[in-house]
Amino acid sequence: MAKNWKPPLPKEHGAWGILIGSFLVVPALEHQFTIAMGIFLIGLLCLYIFSQGVLVCLKRQLQLQDWLWLGCFGGGGMLLLGISLMLAQTLFPLWGLTLMIPFWLVQWALIRARMQRTIFAYLLGSIGLSVVAPLTLLLIEPHLTPHLIWVWLLAALFYSSAILFVQYLIINLKHQEELRQRYRLTLIIYHIILFGFLIGLVRGVERLQWGLILVYTPITAQVVWGLLRQPKVRSFKTVGWIQILHGVVFILLIWGLV
Repeated sequence: MAKNWKPPLPKEHGAWGILIGSFLVVPALEHQFTIAMGIFLIGLLCLYIFSQGVLVCLKRQLQLQDWLWLGCFGGGGMLLLGISLMLAQTLFPLWGLTLMIPFWLVQWALIRARMQRTIFAYLLGSIGLSVVAPLTLLLIEPHLTPHLIWVWLLAALFYSSAILFVQYLIINLKHQEELRQRYRLTLIIYHIILFGFLIGLVRGVERLQWGLILVYTPITAQVVWGLLRQPKVRSFKTVGWIQILHGVVFILLIWGLV
């Protein structure tokens, strides 16, 4: 009986990493962490579990205990968000949460169309979850500024690189040379655009330093290695742990270099 009452936690471990990593971009960048930010993160995690549980309804029928858990996560998440906003004395992040609604609706449509496993769905999901970065920033800087956009981009660009690389490894296992070459070209073009954008960002935003370029060097080195070696990966669990390690290095480099 106890087994049936386990909470319906999402199994997409990469999504957890993107959500938490996007949150950590802000304390690493601003060199500060508040109680409100910690409560805000827990509230977001609860709401993420709730939102993914609702999407599961499209694939299978939920049991009564699942709905009870989702009610707890949804209600608890809103309560924690409310507490964090009161502590931070701002309502801006609440309005910012509306940015995630379009991503959730598109995800819903992709599930209905059985396209939730496509590269488009994964990239859209990573960009949507990266909204957590500007939402967190609004807790300590409750103003609508361009700062919010490039903080969002810092997280979204990093995790999009990781998504593209993992998808390339998956494609590399298939005997479809044309598709493989297309993904190789996509990776190359993406990272050329990435570094061009970063150079422009550093030159255009006064508070950013050239160390920002180095922040993306490890994840780019991973892509270069993959393109040169074209590995036939068998353990994607190991690949997942490597991406988590890259995420940790990413946060530490932001904290130390930007």
